[in-house]
Amino acid sequence: MTQKTDVAIGVDVTEEGTHVVAMRLRPDGKNVVIYSQFHPLVLPQRKPLTDEAIATVYWGATGQSLRPQDNALAHNFARAIEAAHGIK
Repeated sequence: MTQKTDVAIGVDVTEEGTHVVAMRLRPDGKNVVIYSQFHPLVLPQRKPLTDEAIATVYWGATGQSLRPQDNALAHNFARAIEAAHGIK
């Protein structure tokens, strides 16, 4: 026969994000944390693509290596997409 266990959930909201904690409440008073997670309000900023990453994306899209004559175009394109998404 299974025994019913109560669960308490606590939420702490701050300027940085929300911390959620769930605890299993045991009859002996020794409560057990079963979930604890911080959820930031703002996700960490992604770094811009490296030159190597841009070359890899170019190769994946075109099936060929990044040629010197296409280098500036590929980099400008990548930086424009990053700027549109707030990546600095």
